[in-house]
Amino acid sequence: DMKRKQSCYHMATAEEVHPSLLEASLEDACFLREEGVKRRDATGRYTLLERVGNGGMGDVYKARDEETQRVVAVKAVCSAFRQRDDYRKRFEREQHVMRALSHPNIVRWYGALELESEEGEKVPAYARQYLTGTPLRTLIAKKIMAKDTLPLSLIAQITVQIAHALHYVHEQGLVIRDIKADDIIIEPAPPEDGADNLEFSQAMLFDFGIATRPHHSDPERDGEAVEAYQRLVGKNYEAITNTGALMG
Repeated sequence: DMKRKQSCYHMATAEEVHPSLLEASLEDACFLREEGVKRRDATGRYTLLERVGNGGMGDVYKARDEETQRVVAVKAVCSAFRQRDDYRKRFEREQHVMRALSHPNIVRWYGALELESEEGEKVPAYARQYLTGTPLRTLIAKKIMAKDTLPLSLIAQITVQIAHALHYVHEQGLVIRDIKADDIIIEPAPPEDGADNLEFSQAMLFDFGIATRPHHSDPERDGEAVEAYQRLVGKNYEAITNTGALMG
């Protein structure tokens, strides 16, 4: 029900959102829950500090890299999908894509690792750049609730930055296939005189779960991503998108 969804979303984002925006973002989410994952990864390099979010197939933790003392984000396959080969392959593909990308508006991948559940089950995971900003969807929802809109200058800045990031991704022969406001984090610039400095924010892409190289793979092997892929290109696997498809 809506109350449960609102509560779960608050746990994931620590933000209040408009009820009309909940359905899409929670439709296939792994809700935050206690899973009994051990605090250290298998090598002892990473220490999990707290669970900070979740996605379609994984939980995200704030963690510390003990070698560099850097705060990182660790994404791990959630318990509901650990036994499913298609999700494990999708998780591996996501890492393969992120390893190949280096752009100021794309989250940085640091390395693969392995967590362990209290029952001794191996849990695939990886470390990436820790983002402290706010999802674009949440910023929009706040403005809707306040009967306001985002500044035009900020909208233009976000659009240009994400366009540059997508152009770079396409130059690498990749199509993300799943661009939405939930998958764009707005990292604020340092405040000036105690005020928010949104006008100089940095927009970051961070979800590459169903990204693919359309000219180099058979989408029939893509598991659940096949349906989304075929909606874009039909049976013409040589095309990248149908006319009018806005999927990145």
